[in-house]
Amino acid sequence: AIRPKVVINDNPLFVSDPQSINFFEYSVGQSYTKPIVFRNVSSVTRMIRISQPTNKEIFTISPIVYPASSSSGLIAPGMNVSTILTFKPKALISYIDSIAVHTEGGSYDVIISANREEPILSLPSTIDIGTCLIGD
Repeated sequence: AIRPKVVINDNPLFVSDPQSINFFEYSVGQSYTKPIVFRNVSSVTRMIRISQPTNKEIFTISPIVYPASSSSGLIAPGMNVSTILTFKPKALISYIDSIAVHTEGGSYDVIISANREEPILSLPSTIDIGTCLIGD
């Protein structure tokens, strides 16, 4: 089940850029990537944990890239970590998933969606199939 962005308190410890990720034009068999940045907006050094999307065959995230000055996974105030989301569609359908972001102050989701425009079929209101016997 996909949950909307949930923050335990009114003052989140990290913010995501972008806050949600959308893919619009895609083809089966291709890979598409988008970067995601998580910034520590608190006033103290914090830790962050990011969970993989539920559908790992379609959406995956790369290992988190920490700043060079980061020791043991701690992120200083104002610093950020990043990851790359990879989307590999298996069919031309819509997809929805999320990445769970866990911090000391609570958890929230970054929603991932992939949508294509619906195909438009154009058929005439009448079709002449010629002469035909009933039951043929």
